[in-house]
Amino acid sequence: MLTVIGVFFIPIIVMLYRGIVKWTRTEDKLDELVRDVQQLVKDKDSTHAAMIQTMSDDRRATDRRLRWLEEHLWKG
Repeated sequence: MLTVIGVFFIPIIVMLYRGIVKWTRTEDKLDELVRDVQQLVKDKDSTHAAMIQTMSDDRRATDRRLRWLEEHLWKG
């Protein structure tokens, strides 16, 4: 009986333990990857929002300059 336990059950228990450890590490890596991707998306969203705001400000400034030119120089 002791031989059966030593030959069959101990290796099975060791393999289950290793599998649990590997699965836990994999879950931790996936969790870290998800957090990294979420942070990347937040950073990109804020960058794009800043770019859109800058483009909008530039468009308004260009519009003001063109209006001034139309009103003061091109009226003739």
